[in-house]
Amino acid sequence: MDGSYGKVTLVNALREADDLIEVAGSTPGETVALLEYLLAICYAFKAQPESSGQWVEDVAAERSFAECADTLEQCCGKGDGDGCEHWDLFHPTAPLGQNALLAPYLDERGAGPALLVIERVGDYHQFFDHHHLEHGAPLPADAAFRAMLTQHAYGPGGRARVAGKATLGPALTNLARGRLAGRIRVLALGQTLGDTLRLNLIPYAKGELDGDHFNRTWTVAPQPRRAFKDKPPGRTPAGPADLNSGSRSRRWPGRSGSVPRGCGTGSSRTRSTGARGLRSS
Repeated sequence: MDGSYGKVTLVNALREADDLIEVAGSTPGETVALLEYLLAICYAFKAQPESSGQWVEDVAAERSFAECADTLEQCCGKGDGDGCEHWDLFHPTAPLGQNALLAPYLDERGAGPALLVIERVGDYHQFFDHHHLEHGAPLPADAAFRAMLTQHAYGPGGRARVAGKATLGPALTNLARGRLAGRIRVLALGQTLGDTLRLNLIPYAKGELDGDHFNRTWTVAPQPRRAFKDKPPGRTPAGPADLNSGSRSRRWPGRSGSVPRGCGTGSSRTRSTGARGLRSS
C-alpha cells in the first residue's frame, strides 16, 4: 500500500472503488456528502442488492461498481439526450444540482462564491468574523461542486440573501434545513471505498424502486417542482436515489440554489469531483 492521495473523478471513484481506501473532501461533512452522492448514483443505476442474502453475497464477493461507472461515463460523455446534459454543472438551462430559474437574478442579487462554502459562512450571516460575501477569489469547479453537495446535505434553515418577493416568490427567502443539518450520519466504513459503498447499500426488492429518481437539476423532474409563492407541503422521498441526491427530508425540494458566478474554469462537465482518493495499491 502506498497510501498516496490524488484527485479522483466520480467515474473513477466507482470504477476503482476497490483500489481506493476512501474518498475524502476538505472536511468530514464534505466527505459524507460525497459518499451520499456516490450511493445515490448506485441506487439510480440499480446497483443495490435485492435481498439481505444478496447483500451478504455482494459484500463477500466484492461486487464491482464498474457497470455503474460505465453508465455514468456514457452519460457524462454524450452531453445531450436522455438527461445526460444535466450532468453539466454550468449548463445554461439545466445545471447539475441547481435551479436555473435563479440565474437572471444572480448578477444583481447574488453573492460571491464565499457564500457557497458552508464552513466559511455558517448561518449565512457574517456578524462575528466579518467575512465579506463578495469575496472575489473564484472557486475551482470541483471545489464548487463539493461545496454545493455539502450545502444540500447540511445547509441550515433560515433567511437567504436573495429576496424572494422580487424574484421567484416570498417563500424563496426562508430556506429549508438540509437533511443532515442535525450533523449526525451513521455510515459503515469498510477497508476500501468499494466495501464502504457495498455495506451501505440497502436491499430493495425488484420493482420496489421503480418510482425512484436521481435529482440532477431543479427544472427537470418526474413531478412538478414547488413554486415559491407559499410554504410547500411535505413530500416523502421516492426512494434512496431521490433521498441521497439532494432531498430535503420530507420537505424536498425546500432549498433551491445556484452555484455563483466566478466558480470554475475549463471543462464544466462533472467528471471530476476533485475529492482526494487514498489509493491502496
